[in-house]
Amino acid sequence: MPKFTNETITDPAQLKKELARIRQEGYALDWGEREEHVRCVAAPIFNHEDRVIASISISGPSNRITTYYMKHELVDVVKEIASKVSHKMGFNEEHLIQ
Repeated sequence: MPKFTNETITDPAQLKKELARIRQEGYALDWGEREEHVRCVAAPIFNHEDRVIASISISGPSNRITTYYMKHELVDVVKEIASKVSHKMGFNEEHLIQ
């Protein structure tokens, strides 16, 4: 796996662990894995068939998107917006809880 920055996950086992966390928690974080000094929070958007059809994210420079701000404010905002859009697309999260 190509390494773009010092933050890029190149170990397959570590990537699988991160993907499991993303599925469990419902959002992804980018700590500059692709572009140095750029951070991102993303969440999936589901349709009426409970399939991921898109995602929503917010990105910015790491000097403005601090670790605290990213984890304690942006995650909640991005997940809330993704949830609202998903519901407008007919998504019913009760199907996923089973």
